[in-house]
Amino acid sequence: MAPWGKKKQKTDEALEETKALILKIKKKGIDTHQAEKLYKEAKKAVKNRNYVEALESLELAEKSAKRAYARGIKMILDQRITKLDTCVKDLQSKKLGAKKAKKLLIKAQSAVKSGVKGYKTGLSSSKEGLAIAEKQLERHAILTDLLSSTSYDVRRMEDRSPGLSILPSLSKRLAGLEDLKSQGKVEAALKDAKSFKREVSGIKERHKTTCEVVQSFEKIVKDVKVLGANIEAKEQLKTAQDLLLEGKFEEATNIADEGREAIAPQLTDFREAQHHVDLAETKVSEAKGWGFSAYEAESALKAAQEALKDNRFEEAISQAKTAHERASNIRERHKSSMALITKAKEEITRLQDRGEEVSDFELKIMEAEDVFYKGDYSASDEMVKFVLDNLKNTG
Repeated sequence: MAPWGKKKQKTDEALEETKALILKIKKKGIDTHQAEKLYKEAKKAVKNRNYVEALESLELAEKSAKRAYARGIKMILDQRITKLDTCVKDLQSKKLGAKKAKKLLIKAQSAVKSGVKGYKTGLSSSKEGLAIAEKQLERHAILTDLLSSTSYDVRRMEDRSPGLSILPSLSKRLAGLEDLKSQGKVEAALKDAKSFKREVSGIKERHKTTCEVVQSFEKIVKDVKVLGANIEAKEQLKTAQDLLLEGKFEEATNIADEGREAIAPQLTDFREAQHHVDLAETKVSEAKGWGFSAYEAESALKAAQEALKDNRFEEAISQAKTAHERASNIRERHKSSMALITKAKEEITRLQDRGEEVSDFELKIMEAEDVFYKGDYSASDEMVKFVLDNLKNTG
């Protein structure tokens, strides 16, 4: 092989070796900018067949890469030592076992003084120490989250039901686990904390469901009171509330559900009947405002009100509709009854002119007029029709 061929081969091999070294160092996250620059200069020299210059650049690139590696690996080691030192202090503050991690920290710190040869030992020790410390801190964090979540669940139940009987025992168990944690006994507390969390979560969900059912029942009972409905449910509600506070969620739910299912339809019927009574009251007041006596409408309205009070809802609706109809037609009723009275008077006058004795009928018409002006048109019409029928026989 010609001398220039041997130089090219040697240079190519050096290029590959330097390239591999630079890539290896870069993968560790270390800056190799200067070494890469020298490597590119070497490649350019090879292209120009200046192999001596290329080898010199590659030698400089290798030295630059190694210096970068030394600086980079020390920086990584320093960062790990700082992080491990923080973790050890954290372990100690939480009263967790920091002996092994601290021993590895000291070993890593000593390795820094040993130069590049000792850096690898330091990296290994710090990595192992961090793995141990971070695992302990992670377990501690898991325990903290569990206890915090469980405490939140207990507080939520307390907010909803301050007198809930099971709260003291739950709080006591929670305090016991917090005490173990404060002593650094994480593993001893962790298993119990997990099962306790599941238990409290289950209680909280059952409590929440029962609260929602009881509150729904409470709302219906409140509506009953506000509307003035004659529907008794207070005792049943109190029973459900007491069972809830005793922690008897299933029984409380059943009682509240039964009460709600029994009262809701009654309340719906009451609201409908009340609506018709209200409409009738408005119409009767309107009729009286026109100057008419609303005796018939008022009688039906009073019957509707009494029926509503006694929970006879169908009767209340029927009577209210009658009252509304009578009040709505009061002008026509008044006019019709007056026309009937006038007709009877005219017939009496006609018979008197003929010399017939009709004084009894006159008295009867006067009575009918009294009833008419009281607004009892039905009674008035009945009396007048009686007179008219008898007047026919007289005629």
